[in-house]
Amino acid sequence: MSLIKRPPQPAETVQLSVKLSAEVSKKLDAYVKYLGGGATKGYVVEEALKRVFSKDREFARNGSGQHGDDHGGEHAE
Repeated sequence: MSLIKRPPQPAETVQLSVKLSAEVSKKLDAYVKYLGGGATKGYVVEEALKRVFSKDREFARNGSGQHGDDHGGEHAE
């Protein structure tokens, strides 16, 4: 059983561009293929992020997930 369900009807979306390692990109492609049923890379990434956000207790406690300077100045691209 997959951790991410097949996609429902599309919701309002925004464009996002990210860089991934070749290894992660290859696994993402494989997971999209595994899900089938109209799954897209965007859908898999969105569902994976939703899982992370819901499981991260510190993020939930903080409300917005903003840690101020706790992240050591590192920013995601």
